[in-house]
Amino acid sequence: MDAVTFYMRIMGIEQPYAHQRALFEVLTAGTPPATVLRAPCGSGKTEAAVAPFLHQFVTQDFSLAPRLIYVLPTRALCDTLAQRIARYATAVDPRIVVEAHHGGHPAEPFFFSDVVVTTLDQFIYAYARAASHLGSSGVGRHLDLPAGAIASSFVVFDEAHMYEPYSHALMRAMVEMLFETNIPFLFMTATMPQTLLADYSERVNFTPVLYQPPAVAMPPRRLKLDLCQEPLLSPPDDGEQSVTLHPLAGELLRSHPRALVVVNTVARAQAVYRAMRAMRDDVVLIHSRFTAGDRRRLEVEVTRGLGRAGPGGVVVSTQVCEVGLDISTDLLLTDLAPADALVQRAGRCVRFGGDGRMIIFAADAPPYEPEFPERSRLYIQEHPAIQLADWEATLPFLDILPYRVDDLAASDSLNDLYDATLFADARPQRLSVREGKPLYLWVKAEREGFGPEPLRDHLIAVDIRQASRVRALIQDARGRLRWLVRDMEKGLREEETAGVYPFATYVLPREKYHAELGVVWP
Repeated sequence: MDAVTFYMRIMGIEQPYAHQRALFEVLTAGTPPATVLRAPCGSGKTEAAVAPFLHQFVTQDFSLAPRLIYVLPTRALCDTLAQRIARYATAVDPRIVVEAHHGGHPAEPFFFSDVVVTTLDQFIYAYARAASHLGSSGVGRHLDLPAGAIASSFVVFDEAHMYEPYSHALMRAMVEMLFETNIPFLFMTATMPQTLLADYSERVNFTPVLYQPPAVAMPPRRLKLDLCQEPLLSPPDDGEQSVTLHPLAGELLRSHPRALVVVNTVARAQAVYRAMRAMRDDVVLIHSRFTAGDRRRLEVEVTRGLGRAGPGGVVVSTQVCEVGLDISTDLLLTDLAPADALVQRAGRCVRFGGDGRMIIFAADAPPYEPEFPERSRLYIQEHPAIQLADWEATLPFLDILPYRVDDLAASDSLNDLYDATLFADARPQRLSVREGKPLYLWVKAEREGFGPEPLRDHLIAVDIRQASRVRALIQDARGRLRWLVRDMEKGLREEETAGVYPFATYVLPREKYHAELGVVWP
């Protein structure tokens, strides 16, 4: 079965894009150890990666690999993508098992499923034979099992542009090890600058699959871009109780039925949401400080309102909207950010064609290095006609980013991976995929008990660098902290603890969590 026939019968796509057909041919004709696909948002990269793997179940020739491990940068994307892949897998064979495995799931992270959708953190810890944190039930003495599963898999690193600058050194070490051990993998990105891609390619001989614009004309997208030198939010005056929106933003948000507002921090998103609720009823807030269960609910609500056939509304978001949400708006208001983030955000505006407007407001530097947003601002000032809806036109914009892989850090990471792979870690303390190690908040369920549902649906990941604020948030009136510990005989239970440590899970009292706002720092 050729690519066109497979896409039509299994995926319901009558005419796959050129890069989808090309990747299908590359991966079904042979098994190059390393492949890279650089293509724009919404160009079907997921289908391009999944189709060659599922095709094996039709031909019963598993020369690529008998298992697919699909790696994403954040948990928020895993569940939605697993459901999407499962629909395609069911069309091939209902017996194909597709599951999401990440820290928010209680399933044993052995990577036994036919298709595993997981996070970069979980993947690297599994490869390095490092035991998991309390958020998943761990692998106990069976540290070799997930590493063995990876050895017999086709690994896809999707949204590779979203890996934090700190993560790139460890990530480069990871792909070098996969390349040297002949584990086939695919690197996919939409907005990675060429300098960073070149660093990844120093010791890895990637087979590139080139993007070609579709032959059939798509509905044109036109995005009017404006820079505003003032911030989106104004601090309260002496007589005001809360922040106020920029007058231009308020005027546009009142008149546009479909709008997206993206800011750089959770606190700013919560402030914008409060201001917007005074203007409209159809406003949804989504960010990383919601529980897993509430995030799924909010993603459904957002997609229902701003999907292709949705009635409209306003979504206020942080960077979590930059990938994974298949939504389209007519108006996009955003804080100034690095070029790659701005291009990702622009991908949510007039996504299905039409005319839209994007306004970039001044913003404080966090959470980015000040240099990166400033480069974006200067480039847009010098190129006011830049069309962010045209991916080809964004490539020079993306290449202004000076992201590089630190060779020394990459060498150290490679040594750490070797050591962990050989000797295993009781807990993943030495390997840290992100600059700040995570800890976890468990929003105490209304009912008692520690069944799988509360643990899975009520976890929130927090950076350990926020430890002092976490302590203030979770301590009771007498300053006591409680965390979850695992007892081999009794399962999970609450215990009092003295400090806040990485990879631990702490009890967040229910009254300190808001289903509408998420966690609000004290």
